[in-house]
Amino acid sequence: MVRRKRERKEVEPDFEARPRLLGKAKDERDLLPVKEAGGKWKFVKGKHNKASRRAAGEEEEGEEGGEREAEPEGVDEAARQAELQQVARRVEEDAAMVAAKKVSIARLGRRIVEAPYKNVGLLKDLLDMANRDRSPVVQRLALLSCISSLLDVMPAYRIRLPTEKELAMQVSAEVAKLRDFEKKFLVSYEGCLGTLTRWLKSPLPAHRVAAVRAVCEMLKKGYDFNFRDDLISTAVSLSRAADEKERSAACAALKEMFGADVFGEATLLAVKAMSALLKHNSFNVPEDVLECWLHLKLDGAALEPPLTKKMKKKKQSLDPVARELAQAAGERGNRARVQAQILEQVFVAYARVVKNGAHSPLLAVALKGVAQYAHQVNVDLLLDLFTNMRALLSPTAGLSTAASLQCVHALLRLLAGHGQALNVDTKDVQVRLYGLLIESELIEKPPLLATALDCLEHLCTKSRSSLLPARSASIARRLLSIACIAPHAQAIAILCVVSRLIMSCPRIATMLQPAEAGGATFSWSGDIDLEDPDGTVALRTTAWHLALLQRHYHPTVRTLSSKLAETLPPRFISCTPLKLIANFDQASGNFQPPPPQPKPHRFALALKEDPTAVKVFTAAVSSSIPEVRDAAATSMAAAERPCDVSFLGLANAILGSKL
Repeated sequence: MVRRKRERKEVEPDFEARPRLLGKAKDERDLLPVKEAGGKWKFVKGKHNKASRRAAGEEEEGEEGGEREAEPEGVDEAARQAELQQVARRVEEDAAMVAAKKVSIARLGRRIVEAPYKNVGLLKDLLDMANRDRSPVVQRLALLSCISSLLDVMPAYRIRLPTEKELAMQVSAEVAKLRDFEKKFLVSYEGCLGTLTRWLKSPLPAHRVAAVRAVCEMLKKGYDFNFRDDLISTAVSLSRAADEKERSAACAALKEMFGADVFGEATLLAVKAMSALLKHNSFNVPEDVLECWLHLKLDGAALEPPLTKKMKKKKQSLDPVARELAQAAGERGNRARVQAQILEQVFVAYARVVKNGAHSPLLAVALKGVAQYAHQVNVDLLLDLFTNMRALLSPTAGLSTAASLQCVHALLRLLAGHGQALNVDTKDVQVRLYGLLIESELIEKPPLLATALDCLEHLCTKSRSSLLPARSASIARRLLSIACIAPHAQAIAILCVVSRLIMSCPRIATMLQPAEAGGATFSWSGDIDLEDPDGTVALRTTAWHLALLQRHYHPTVRTLSSKLAETLPPRFISCTPLKLIANFDQASGNFQPPPPQPKPHRFALALKEDPTAVKVFTAAVSSSIPEVRDAAATSMAAAERPCDVSFLGLANAILGSKL
C-alpha cells in the first residue's frame, strides 16, 4: 500500500505577522516604575550615565572579542583633566564661600555683644544660618557663635514675659525696649535648645560633639535661667551616653553646677531626674552618674537651728517689698527644706543600690556617698539602709576587700551621727574590720589602707566607749605587724593610728613595757594569725615590733616608734591617714625629711685649705693609665717628693700636721 504524501501548507505564525518592536537605544535603561494618582504603574526609561556607559562598552568589547577598537586614550585623558579642573574650581569656590561666611558670623557676634539691646534680633540670623546653610561647618560655627553670644548677654535673672493686661498698659521707652529684648532673647534661646536637641540625634559625629559641648556650656551658666528643666533633663540623659567623652563632659558640667548652685533648686531638679533615670534603667548605668552626687553642695544647711518666736514674728512683720528684697539677697525659698529633699532622693537611691547586693557595679560608689553624707541624714532614712548594709558584711555576701572596707566605713559614719539614737552594738563591724587588716591589698593600695585607718580613727574619736581593751590590743598588735613590712609612708600613718588607740584606751599601754618593767607577762609572736580579737592574749604580750621599728631607716618612723605613748606632734594630729601617706610618699622622688648632707672628709678639708695639692690627690701612682702616672710624677717632682711612695703616705707627707 502506497501512502500518499500530504502537501504542507506554509502557514505563517501569528507572532511572525506582528510588527517588530523597536530595540532599545544604546544609552537607554529601565528605571523603577512610578505609581500614578489613579493607581496605575508607569514604567519609566532613562539614559545611562557616564560610568554605566563606560562599563557597558567594556563588556561589549569583551564579548565581541575586541572587534571594536577602543576610543583614543588622549580623548579620555582630556576629559578627565577637564573634570578634575572643574572639581578643583568648585572646591576653591566652596572654601571661599565658607571663609566669607565665617567673617559674617564673626561680625554678627561682635555686633550682638557690643549692643545687645539694639542687635538682639541678629541672634535669629545666626540661628537661621545654623539650620539652613548647606555647609555643615558653617552650621556648627553659626550655632556655637549664637550660643556664645547668648551666654555673654544672658540676664542674671529669670525672664517673666508680661501678661496681656501688662501689655495694654502704657510704659516708658526704656521698659518697652527691655521687654522687646527679653522677648527676642527668649525666642532665640528656645530655638537654640531645640536645634541642640535635634543635633544630639544627628548622624553626623561632628554635630553631636558640638551639641554636647554647647549643652554643657549652657548648663554651667544657665542652670537657673528659663527652660532649665529641658536643659537639665538633656544633660542628665547625656550622663549615661555610650560615648565616654560625651558622658564625661556631661558629668563634669553637672558637677560644676552642683558646686555653683547656691539655692539648690536646680540641684534638686537634676537629682530627681537622675533618680528617675536610675529607676527606669534598673540601675544599669555607668558609675559616673552616681559619682556626680559626691560633689553635691550639702554644707549643713539642713541642720540650721529653728527660728525662735521673736524671729518668726519679725519675719512675718516684713512688708512684701522687704520680703522680696530679702529673697533677692540670698534667702529665696527654704534652703533647708530643699537640701532635705535632695538628701532624701539621694539616700533612697543609695538604699536601692545596696538592696541589689554585692554584685551591683554601683555598690562602691553608693557606699562612698553614704559615708560622705551620713552625718546629715535623719533616723528614718537610716533604719532600712543600716539593716541592708549590715547584711553585706556577712561572709556569704561575697564582697571584695575594697567594697567591704567602704561598707565598714559607711556603717561607722552612719552610727556616729544621728545613728547614735539606734543604740546598736558594733562588735560585728569591728571584728570584720579586724579581719580586713590582714589583707595584702592594703599594703599594695594606699587608698584602701587609708580607708581602714580612717575607720579606726573614727572609732577612737566617735565610738570610744565601744572599744574594749582586749580588742584594741589585738588591733594595735596587728597594725604594728603590718608596719614592720609596709613602706615608710604607710608605716608612719599606722603608727599615728596606734598612738591614737593608746590614747583612747590607756590600758593597752602595758604592751609597750617589757615583763621586767611590770608590763606584759606573756611572750607570743603569732598575733597576725589571731582570729578572735576579744581574747586576752594580745593584752598580756609585749609589742616587740617597736624594737625593730626603732631601727628603721626612716627617721620619722624611728621617732614615732620611740615616743608612741606620748602626744603626737601637731603636724600629725591635723592630717588624715591618706594625707600622711601622700606627704611621706617618695614616688615623686622626694624624701621627707630631706637627708642631711654628709660631713666633709678630712682630706677635703685639707684640700680646701691648700689648693695646690689637688693634683696630688687626683692622680694615683699605681694607676694603669699612662697619663695619670705622668701627672702623678709631675706632681711629686713639683713637691720634691719621690714618686714611688704610696698614696696614703704621699698624702701624709704633703699635708703633714694638717691631717
